[in-house]
Amino acid sequence: MHSFGLPLPEAGVNVAWWLRLKGVRDVVSGLVVLSLMVSGEPRLLGVVLLIEAMIPAGDMALILAARNSAGCALSIHGTTALLMVAAATPLIAGLR
Repeated sequence: MHSFGLPLPEAGVNVAWWLRLKGVRDVVSGLVVLSLMVSGEPRLLGVVLLIEAMIPAGDMALILAARNSAGCALSIHGTTALLMVAAATPLIAGLR
């Protein structure tokens, strides 16, 4: 069984905790972006999006290094990183 492109850890109670750990990271990252969207600071939002794009890029690199699902790594994590960079660029440049 795979999750996010990597095999889940050994079967048992730890699998749910591993997934919760990833979920907390994702929720907090989203809340940071949401708070910046509400604050009305587009340039800062762009910088944070650019920094946070390292999370899916790092996930992609780890999955590829582990020689697991390249399709999952590129289609999910690679696309997410590219979209985050594409969204960050005009915000940092001051375009609206």
